[in-house]
Amino acid sequence: MDWWPNMSDTRAFAPAWVSPPGDTIADFLRERGWSAREFARQTGFAMTYVRAVMRGDAVITHQVAERLAAVLGSTTEFWLAREDRYQSSVERLRGQVVRLAVDAVAQGSASERGANDAGDASE
Repeated sequence: MDWWPNMSDTRAFAPAWVSPPGDTIADFLRERGWSAREFARQTGFAMTYVRAVMRGDAVITHQVAERLAAVLGSTTEFWLAREDRYQSSVERLRGQVVRLAVDAVAQGSASERGANDAGDASE
């Protein structure tokens, strides 16, 4: 049973990707057979706003979460928590990218110093 997950492993699942709340909204729309335009009509949101929410470019506020809960179901708290998890994941990944960039710059500087030191030694 080596394929079975180790349930005593307490490390958090931290993928190298994020899923905006729009992914969940898209699932709801598929279940209902709604287009984005129908969703906009049902919620009263402008299509530009619907597209932004679907991409994760617009933040789900309390007022928006209330409307999502009323139209799609679930609760206001569900939608706010979904947005919070998304924003936290985005920040986590941004931090990882910054750390990788800093490490790359530091390694590049160390390599340059090493090459310069080797050149100095041959003179």
